[in-house]
Amino acid sequence: MGRKETAQTFILIDKERLLLSSFALCHMSRAVIFVDSKSRDLMGTALIAHHLAKRGVECRLEPLEAWRACIGAWKPDFLLFNHLNAKHLAGFSQQCRQWGILVGVLPNEGIFYIDGTLDYNSRKQFADTHCDYLFCWNSPHRDALIRSGFCESPERIIPVGVPRFDFYTRPWRKLFEKPPVQTDRPIILVNSNFSLAHFKFLPPKYADNFFGQWTHVSPIYADYWRAIDASVTGRARFIEHLSALIAADKYHVIVRPHPREDPNFYLDWHQSLTVAQRQHLRLAFKENISELIVNSDLEISCENCTTTLEAWICKKPTIGLIFEKHPFFYTPEVAKLLPECDDPSRLVSMIDHALAHPAQEDYAAGRLNHMEKWIYKVDGNASERVAEEIARAIASRDRPKQINLDFSNWRRGAKLRFARWFGEPCHVAPLLFFRRIFRGDRGKQTLRYRDYLKAIRPADERRARAMIRTVDPVH
Repeated sequence: MGRKETAQTFILIDKERLLLSSFALCHMSRAVIFVDSKSRDLMGTALIAHHLAKRGVECRLEPLEAWRACIGAWKPDFLLFNHLNAKHLAGFSQQCRQWGILVGVLPNEGIFYIDGTLDYNSRKQFADTHCDYLFCWNSPHRDALIRSGFCESPERIIPVGVPRFDFYTRPWRKLFEKPPVQTDRPIILVNSNFSLAHFKFLPPKYADNFFGQWTHVSPIYADYWRAIDASVTGRARFIEHLSALIAADKYHVIVRPHPREDPNFYLDWHQSLTVAQRQHLRLAFKENISELIVNSDLEISCENCTTTLEAWICKKPTIGLIFEKHPFFYTPEVAKLLPECDDPSRLVSMIDHALAHPAQEDYAAGRLNHMEKWIYKVDGNASERVAEEIARAIASRDRPKQINLDFSNWRRGAKLRFARWFGEPCHVAPLLFFRRIFRGDRGKQTLRYRDYLKAIRPADERRARAMIRTVDPVH
């Protein structure tokens, strides 16, 4: 064969490879995961997307506001929501069923200690809700979901653990091992949990409207004003404990308020301190909680808080601050698994003892049993389990994908792609865009603007996935 014929053969082969690659791309399986909270959920969902990519499934991360637009933009095979508790999402789930798109749910929260909340969070809020797969945190939730018939097939209700908790184990925790401060003092992370306190200082209608939908779930919710009062009292006593930490002058203290707390309370308190008192104190409102826990020496929580379990996974010693012991916040089952402090004068000595004995061996066996019950496995593979189930679901689905786009779906999909080209979420509007550019998060914010600010952007997704690839490259 001459050089000319050889060259022509290679050209034909390369064209054939190009056509096959294009065909494979057009027919590549696709999943979309909706990210509710950027600071809390982005890294966990990005890790799921990473494992899906290794299984040949293209995955897009989008804000929940893209629930309709993603159909025209990506024509997905699988949609993963964090809930289907809104009426419009329930109706949409039926449309997805007709299109042959698989619908899954991975809850943001999956530990339900309070009586009545497990069953309430395990049943459909709307009869027409359709769900193909539900990936729950633990076996108690799975059993309750099966009893309620949440999915047509019980085998598709699968306990997987908590993907965002994977970053407390190796190799993923390496991504967060970077101390937030340069200090030779022990770093004490203090997580507050007074998300109801602000209702005390608002007109009663705000609390009535917020709790009205929950009063039938449990007597604890029905008596919500007592819970609000307990939250206010606990917050005041919490400041007394912080004052004891600062007065000891031998720790670097990071205070992490609950995301739903009023930040002004802590800002005002911080400003009331002297310059010397603030020198080894930091308020952390927006930092990733996983990064804070990984780089702390000890974690302090307020009565019941999920951060306590997160610290246990990360092998950090913990102490629980005790206030009113209201059942809305205090769980005896958890209280037995860590040293409790109800007196600020005892806190410093308890911290020093925990730092000297970080394994807290007296509690180790009970903590492991509790975590296996409520977060299934603490092996760092929850994200991979979700990805494996999604990939298997797409490969073995029993109904074909038949998406017939109308003009509305096509228009929304085009807007999503156009917005991504500018690095924005699909629900961007000119007024929102320019306000973010020139004012950021200053001033009074509408609900629409807050939703826009918290939404993930393409750059957030790229950054998260690039970080993950530094630990586990995709070939």
